[in-house]
Amino acid sequence: DSAVKLAARYIEQGRSEGDPRFLGQAQATLNPWWNEPTPPPAALLLRATIRQNAHDFDHALVDLDQLLTVQPTNAQAWLTKASILQVQARYDEARRACQRLGRLAARRLRVGCLSDIGGMTGQSAKSKELLRQTLSDSALSGHERIWIATILAETATRTGAIEEAEQAFTEAYKVGIKDQ
Repeated sequence: DSAVKLAARYIEQGRSEGDPRFLGQAQATLNPWWNEPTPPPAALLLRATIRQNAHDFDHALVDLDQLLTVQPTNAQAWLTKASILQVQARYDEARRACQRLGRLAARRLRVGCLSDIGGMTGQSAKSKELLRQTLSDSALSGHERIWIATILAETATRTGAIEEAEQAFTEAYKVGIKDQ
């Protein structure tokens, strides 16, 4: 438990600072399980996250699939899987992973996940609308607000809506949480 908590903290610090050395420290913390075929589920999720950040997508997906076999209701695993599949332009599979969030997590996570894909696949207008609605949700955590606002900003940028992108990036920045 201590190693998993420390590795998670290193990953969080790496995201905050944008410094990949923290991911290396997280990996070192997980060393007892790094090459194990069946690590504990919490270590497996963190290993997949580190692999995702290192662009070792195929191994990260193997870890996530293994985790989802034993924990099919792990929302973070589905969200991470959707993100990797989107990066690989496997949009239909990514959408299916996002759909799994419908019963497992708050609606805003599913909307963010699907809107990110929609913004890449010709549904930018609908995606931006859903993201703007979601940003009005007072229940958003700071990290969720940054995530949703950034998806909106990136979608707006791709459609040439530069002022809207600037407003969304400003909204993310105003949250006051350092998140690269």
